[in-house]
Amino acid sequence: MKGAELRLEYAAKGTKKDLYEVRLGTELSEVSIVSRSENGVVLLLDGKPIRVHLKREGNSSYASVNGHSYEFEHSADRNTQGARREHSGPFERQMRAPMPGKIIEVHVAVQEEVKEGQALLSLEAMKMENLLTAENAAKVLRVNVEPDDMVELGQVLVELEPIK
Repeated sequence: MKGAELRLEYAAKGTKKDLYEVRLGTELSEVSIVSRSENGVVLLLDGKPIRVHLKREGNSSYASVNGHSYEFEHSADRNTQGARREHSGPFERQMRAPMPGKIIEVHVAVQEEVKEGQALLSLEAMKMENLLTAENAAKVLRVNVEPDDMVELGQVLVELEPIK
C-alpha cells in the first residue's frame, strides 16, 4: 500500500546479541543482524538473508530492500542511541558468511591488527557485492577463504582475537 502508515516496533529477544523480535503492523517476525556496513545491514528475517541499504537524515531513516524504498520517522517517545549502536556483549571471534556467495577479495592477512569497521572481505551474493567489516578492533588469527571460493551461509570466514 503506497503511502500507508505502519507502526514498526522492535525489542531485543533474550540475551543473544543482535536478535530482535520485530512487529510491523500486525506481523511479528524474528530478525537477527548478520553483518553491518556503512551503507546498511544484512539481516536474517525468519531465517532468510536480506540486504537492507540504510540512510539516516535527522528524524527519518530511509531503507531500500529489493528495489523498494521505505521512509521511517523515528518516534519521539523512544530513547534512541543514534544511527550506530554501541557494541555490547561478547567479542565475536568468528566472521561468518551472512549468506551463500563468492569471495571477491580478501582485505586482511593473518596477524594483521584491524580497527572496528575495517574491511575484512568482499562477498558477492545475490548479484551484489557486500563488504564484511570488523565489529571490534582485533587481530586476525586465521583467514579460511581466498578469492573465488564459494561459501555457505554461516561458514567461518575469518577468525579473530580481541586486541588488549
